[in-house]
Amino acid sequence: ESHDTYPVCFLATIVAPLANQANSQFRQPTSNILKVILVDDQKFVQHKLQQMLSAEVDLKIVGVANDGETAIALVETLEPDVVLIDIEM
Repeated sequence: ESHDTYPVCFLATIVAPLANQANSQFRQPTSNILKVILVDDQKFVQHKLQQMLSAEVDLKIVGVANDGETAIALVETLEPDVVLIDIEM
């Protein structure tokens, strides 16, 4: 069965806000716009999530990763408020 038949809630889980590693306190968003990183190994799902989330004025997709290693590098570099991760990846 194709993944495009599943609701998005089955495809991904939201982990937010990210813990600040320096002092183990939760980061506060620096503006009213949440920075989001998408992590999914399927280009189709990445594209659909980008389409859906781009309509939200209070979200900005700052990065997209195909695997966990890339996702970790993006999180360290971009310091997002939200990471949307495929739970089946």
